Amino acid sequence: MEGLIKRHLGYTQSAWFEQGGENNLLEAAIESLREASESFTRDAFAQEWAELQMMIGQLLFKKDQIDGNDMALRESIAAYQSALQ
Repeated sequence: MEGLIKRHLGYTQSAWFEQGGENNLLEAAIESLREASESFTRDAFAQEWAELQMMIGQLLFKKDQIDGNDMALRESIAAYQSALQ
């Protein structure tokens, strides 16, 4: 149940950020979704886990666009590649 709540929290934080919220909401959304992916493991919930990885990748890409942090871009690519496995 905690994973489900973390997933919805991450989606909500992301939506608030998209509507002009502060940049810390982006970081919070990434963290919430990463925590959710610990509950929705690849083996037990392949589709949900891949969707979380894609969302994390998308948010990390946005983080790179905002602050030019190429580490976020590298993490974004890794998240997308994980979703493909």
